[in-house]
Amino acid sequence: MTSRFRSPLAAYGWWLWLAFGLYLTVGPFWWHVEYFSSPGPQYYRLILWLLPALAGAVLAYTVIRKRGLWRHEPLLFAALLLAGCLLYEPRSTAVLLLMLAASYGIGKFCLDRLGVVTHSHAEDIALSAAVGMAFLTVSMFLLGLADAYYAGVMWVLLAAPCLLFFGRLRDLASALRGALAGWRGDAELARPLTGVAMAFAGVFMICTMMFMLSPTISADAMLFHLAEVRHYAEVGGLEPVPAMPYSYYPQGGEVLMTLAYITGGQMAAQMVNPLFFVLSLLLLYALARRLGLSRPAAVMGVVAAATIPFLHWTGGSFKNDFMLVLYQLGALHCFLRYREERADHWIYVGVFLLASSFGVKHTAVFGAAPLGLLYLTIVWRRPRLLAMCLLIGVTFGFYWHARTYQLTGNPLYPRVADDAGKTVSPRRGDRPPAHLLYLMYPWVTHFKGVQTFESPSNNPCGIFLVLFGPLFLWVRRKKWSGTELICVFAVVVHLAYLGYVWLIVRYAIVPFCILAVLTASRLTAFYESAGRLIKGSLLAAVAYSFLFALLPAMISEINAPQLLYFAGRLDREQYLRQTLTYYTSIEYLWANVPQDALILSVNNAARGYSPSPGRFHFATAKGRNSDIIGTTAGYLAERDYDYAVIPTMMNARFQELIAERYQPEREYADDEYTVFRLRRRRGLGL
Repeated sequence: MTSRFRSPLAAYGWWLWLAFGLYLTVGPFWWHVEYFSSPGPQYYRLILWLLPALAGAVLAYTVIRKRGLWRHEPLLFAALLLAGCLLYEPRSTAVLLLMLAASYGIGKFCLDRLGVVTHSHAEDIALSAAVGMAFLTVSMFLLGLADAYYAGVMWVLLAAPCLLFFGRLRDLASALRGALAGWRGDAELARPLTGVAMAFAGVFMICTMMFMLSPTISADAMLFHLAEVRHYAEVGGLEPVPAMPYSYYPQGGEVLMTLAYITGGQMAAQMVNPLFFVLSLLLLYALARRLGLSRPAAVMGVVAAATIPFLHWTGGSFKNDFMLVLYQLGALHCFLRYREERADHWIYVGVFLLASSFGVKHTAVFGAAPLGLLYLTIVWRRPRLLAMCLLIGVTFGFYWHARTYQLTGNPLYPRVADDAGKTVSPRRGDRPPAHLLYLMYPWVTHFKGVQTFESPSNNPCGIFLVLFGPLFLWVRRKKWSGTELICVFAVVVHLAYLGYVWLIVRYAIVPFCILAVLTASRLTAFYESAGRLIKGSLLAAVAYSFLFALLPAMISEINAPQLLYFAGRLDREQYLRQTLTYYTSIEYLWANVPQDALILSVNNAARGYSPSPGRFHFATAKGRNSDIIGTTAGYLAERDYDYAVIPTMMNARFQELIAERYQPEREYADDEYTVFRLRRRRGLGL
């Protein structure tokens, strides 16, 4: 990449901005350190010891790796990840590897048939797996409609592609060997800047392993994803979960999790989204190389993206976001490849992947806005190509919506089409006017993040873009490439649409990935052109930005019982008991309540862990007790329940509420929750 300083004053500008950046971020950094005093003084002392020790370890690793260790880093990282997963979850890991092999075989076969020729090993692996995963989703959809979610069928679905496309799996092995050889042959990767990035990449990888290999305690995961997966496995098909409107949304992620759950258990289901996380980072690397970045710059961009706290948490969690990310990054990548080759098969693959993103969740519309406009510029004047793209888009993008329409009469249920243009404030009354919103958006997402992400941290986006974003002013390419301009267009339109509708950064993963890569290209160019003193400051600033990002990531992903769980001192039930105040009431249900009992749960989010998620109805209400009582009354008016799991503090109000209709019997109680058996009073005529 050809770049230069904009002026001799660039060095002074960097020093001034670095000082200002430290002024902005030192206070938030220390807030995160102080946060670790909340679980106990021993953890505060631990973090005070850990941070300088980690900084010293990174410095030592950066020096040691230059002697040849850098050549083996991809192999060492892969071995560490695989060993950790096999040690704690061998069956789940085997299932995920089988799913990866099956998806690669399917996707590689499809790409070969279309005549697609990939130009890098990362591109080959990620694109083939993305196409294969999309076809596995279609297969699971059809099997779900046929009520065929049985273990034997699921094993056949995973094993058959590996047997049918065994020759393609040799291509996968060759791609992995080629990627390793390419890394080993590039001496520029031995530089200190890459060393700092790789050292922190290892630390963040360990955090992801701990996060994804622990039983989920995320409220969303328990209420929706795990509950849906267990329900589909329990009924053997795609029956919507009773009293859960969310299950009418596209379920492209959940059916893949169901495939993993039936064959490998809950932990296999939890590992599906992290697998997509890894594939997305691989595709992001391929995209960075298409943008003209050197290997060190591309590595820096990928690590910078992967360590953004909200993005890192999302990648390791039991969610479906990275399935959408992989498909939309793939669609963007295919568009860039079409511009290079002018071969229509890239359009077919890109439209297929873009359509597949709509089978994951409705928020695909944010990324589809710029991508759809880009593809429209190609197909608009070509009627046959336009017709083929419409056929692909409708067939593979809206089959979930057709199912929902058949069930409810509204393809977007429980949403409506008008929601795509409505603004949603994270807090009532605090949304600024539209013309101010976009000016404030960078500040809000980086320093007022509790409004934009489900975390106690105000800095879910970290500070990498804060510290190094201004390098765009001082370091530039001689000419912006068309590829870069297309990526900038995708970022601007995505963020403009998202910022207008919904200030949630989790739906802006693709733009943040691209911004991280573009910023890393300027950072690397600045580093290569700078003197020794500025190089040292850049290394320190990069390490500081990663160290800062690690703190909110640890707050969101790591807890004290996790350390005992991985040390073997807590089993699964003990871990859940210590991390979820309401889990003991769920354990009582398993031991004492019939599986076919209909249960009302008030503010107890452990639906996914209940005996039968389809018969565990969740009522949520925040605020005053009167709000909770009113919500509970609404559920009780709709159905007759056999049991109720109620916050202990509202026992008296609850018994008053149901006195005319039920004779409640308290069967279990602790400080947090009480389990009532609800017997219908006689003579009510119902």
